[in-house]
Amino acid sequence: MKKFTLLAAMFVSAICFFNGNAHAQLLYSTDSDSNSTFATGFDEGSFSAFASVDLGPISLTGTLGGNSFMSFSMGSDIYRGGGKTAKNLTPRPKDTDGLSATTTKPDKGWELKPKKDLEDLGFEVINDPTEDDAGHVLIKPGKKLRDQGHTLENWQDSREDIDEDNEDTWHPLTKLLYDNATPVK
Repeated sequence: MKKFTLLAAMFVSAICFFNGNAHAQLLYSTDSDSNSTFATGFDEGSFSAFASVDLGPISLTGTLGGNSFMSFSMGSDIYRGGGKTAKNLTPRPKDTDGLSATTTKPDKGWELKPKKDLEDLGFEVINDPTEDDAGHVLIKPGKKLRDQGHTLENWQDSREDIDEDNEDTWHPLTKLLYDNATPVK
């Protein structure tokens, strides 16, 4: 991990020093879980660049002149704590921002896919760190799913009518998550 951390810092620094006269700053921080973040950037009037490396889960992003030029992520799985039911994979009516989940493995519940895989399924996964859970995320229908008529509101409204023994009563988004989840062991 230390070799990767050093290489990541060097990569981020190289991105921001490539034009030779840039004013750059390298920042390093470590959170309580020993995940590390590096960020560096410069601003030369009308031209600016920024890059960051987040090593837990690992992701790499960069912008150049206000345009994203690369993004790389090797995320950890996302989990939904609670019961191993279809209803637990459906947001409650009060969950107006999306289905709460986390990158912190719970004692019981569902193990979902990494963020990128959920996004490939059509979900939007939004980092939403809280005071109690730095890995908290919100899952809601992305553009592709919304274009198919699957809104957060109709997903929420379906929760009350779920019969665990009858998949025909499940919302398509609940079924999509269920088919791509495994019980936490």
